[in-house]
Amino acid sequence: MTTAHRGHFGEALAKDHLLCNGYSICAENIHSRWGEIDLVAEKDQVLFFFEVKQRKEGAHQRSQESIGIQKLEKVVKTAQWYLLRQGWEDREYRFSALCIDECKNEYPKITVIHDITEGLNF
Repeated sequence: MTTAHRGHFGEALAKDHLLCNGYSICAENIHSRWGEIDLVAEKDQVLFFFEVKQRKEGAHQRSQESIGIQKLEKVVKTAQWYLLRQGWEDREYRFSALCIDECKNEYPKITVIHDITEGLNF
């Protein structure tokens, strides 16, 4: 599978996982001058800004370990811009990661981690 195919597969898997778990998808691949947000979803009137990370089996680090401080800063700035653009400054929101770790001959392991910016000062 090429890198592009793997990326499309991961994005589709992430969306399906969220939809099957009661989320609705508000937006995908939001770009700003500060960065990108992979998915914006909503559940129980709360917005979730998802960073989707996917790793092949045998990668040196698991998917959640690959989300660094600089990436989180970009996600936060882009989310703030997006909220202003939508007129949603007063909406409740959270920053989350959807991690996909591929396993040989098995369905990928999917982990959702909420509040990935907790304790960080931006």
